[in-house]
Amino acid sequence: MNSKGFTISEVLVGLALFCTIAVPLTGTLYHLISDNGVKNKIIAIELAKNEMERTFAFRKVINGDMSTDENGFKVVKHVDGQALKSVTVTVFRNDKKLYELITRIYIHG
Repeated sequence: MNSKGFTISEVLVGLALFCTIAVPLTGTLYHLISDNGVKNKIIAIELAKNEMERTFAFRKVINGDMSTDENGFKVVKHVDGQALKSVTVTVFRNDKKLYELITRIYIHG
C-alpha cells in the first residue's frame, strides 16, 4: 500500500474480489425474492399489519371473530377481554396459516 492511498492495481484486485462475491449473491437474492412463498409471506405480513392498524385507529373494539377476504388471502381477527383486550390477526391462504400477529390493547371507557 502506498502511504498516500491505494495503487490502481490494489483497487482493481479489490474490485475483482467484490464482483466475484457479489454477482452470485445477486442471483440467489433475486431467486429468493421472486419465490411465491416469500411473496405470499410478505403480503400476509402487510395484511396483518394493516388490520392491526385499523383496530388501533377505531378504538371501539368488539369481542369476537371477524374475517375478510382480500385478494385470495383470508384475514381473521379475534378479539377477547374486557378493558385489556387481546387482539389476534391471522392470515391464511388456501387454508394454510401464513402469519399471525398478537397484541394487547387497553380500551378505557
